[in-house]
Amino acid sequence: MKYAVDGKTMKLIDSDTINKVGIPSLVLMERAAYSVYEEIIKHAESSGRILIICGSGNNGADGVALARILNENGYVSDIYFAGNEEHYTEEMKLQSDIAHKIGLNIVKETRFCEYNIVVDAIFGIGLSREISGKYKELIEKMSGCDALKIAIDISSGINSGTGEIMGIAVKNDITVTFGTFKTGMLLYPAAEYSGEIIVKNPGFPEFVIEKNNQGVYVTEKTDVQRMLPKRYPDSHKGTYGKILVIAGSVNMSGAAILSGIAAYRSGCGLVKICTAEENREIIQISVPEAVMLTYGSDENDIDRIKNEIEMSTAIVCGPGIGKGEIAAKIVEAVLRSGKKAVIDADALNIISENQYLKEYYNENIVITPHIMEFSRLTGLTIKEIKADSIVACRNYAEKNKITCVLKDSRTVIADSSGNVFINTSGNSGMSTAGSGDVLAGITGSLLGQGMSVTEGAALGAYIHGLAGDAARNKFGERGMTAGDICESIASVI
Repeated sequence: MKYAVDGKTMKLIDSDTINKVGIPSLVLMERAAYSVYEEIIKHAESSGRILIICGSGNNGADGVALARILNENGYVSDIYFAGNEEHYTEEMKLQSDIAHKIGLNIVKETRFCEYNIVVDAIFGIGLSREISGKYKELIEKMSGCDALKIAIDISSGINSGTGEIMGIAVKNDITVTFGTFKTGMLLYPAAEYSGEIIVKNPGFPEFVIEKNNQGVYVTEKTDVQRMLPKRYPDSHKGTYGKILVIAGSVNMSGAAILSGIAAYRSGCGLVKICTAEENREIIQISVPEAVMLTYGSDENDIDRIKNEIEMSTAIVCGPGIGKGEIAAKIVEAVLRSGKKAVIDADALNIISENQYLKEYYNENIVITPHIMEFSRLTGLTIKEIKADSIVACRNYAEKNKITCVLKDSRTVIADSSGNVFINTSGNSGMSTAGSGDVLAGITGSLLGQGMSVTEGAALGAYIHGLAGDAARNKFGERGMTAGDICESIASVI
């Protein structure tokens, strides 16, 4: 996993590296510029031209240093100074002075159509105000050009912490960022402006990054095999967990089917599906490996379900169960059991309408709300949640001592200790009915196999997204279904 930090924290990392460790700012700048150079030459043509647009701060200074390195190595690159000379940082003053002394080509106007690559070095991670005036006009022109656009550290115009667009932003194809991911570039809408993100470390010591980290992490492919529960030659179905999937109601059998298949495809040993009696036949046909437990409106049915809850390793509760009286009693029984449990969909709506159920929240609970469900749970508006989804998710998880998987175009996971994971896998094709049921099944399966709620929730979201990406590659984002995601789980694992 890699860390993700906001701009303020990254400045602390930079400051500690310079002032406490003793690595000079210009050394870091030179190495940062060279790391961008290494990426640019992968795309640059020997006969092509490169334009570097530099602002007044250290981001602009990185750009000037990059121009020098490019020219030293035979690449035609021009500099356009977009910033106000009166506001230059000391590093920018020095880099500008060097550029003039060695005769780098400095252009007075931007003719974007003449360049193959345009480098965005206007604003760095400290931007906090809305862009207007000449900068807005410049970015509008940049956005209209066909050149490959590459950002130094961050796309100009995005908030490095929240992902907000500060009026306007450069839509880059590639971002070469330094030290760690910046949280804002991972979140929408800013993620759409960041393009492919490449993390380079120009010399920040790992212990400095760890000391200043905010407890925000980004899951990567290398984490999947490292974190997945081990498989043993000498094992049986009980070794890998007994998962109780409480899902589906009359005319809502699909949720139970998808959650049950997803749980099996994620490696658990046994799935028992608890659902309305009317769903028995179709579920037995669709998921023949699952054991069935059906219920009606009899109080004795609740007692049987409570007994199954106690016998289970982990529980998935909520997809398609409705909001009736029996469903509410089942949700309460699951919460009160203290078992590892994924609470999803209708179960969350039941909690929203029966706030006393939050009294039974505990550290074994994982909730998986989408934005609207989270709004009902918290009383926050969708706009308030999206303004800073990390803070909203973390606050709710810490306050209630649970793990929260806040599903959105960028899913954010927070646990009871305040650790946060930003999930970067997945695509728009997963915005389809049943996708959340698949996630619930994957996560419940991982918990049942022995993973902690924190790691199970983070890895569950990541595997879900990888399976979605595999389904997209086969069917396309428009044509894929939740069932396609299910069928891709095993292959991506």
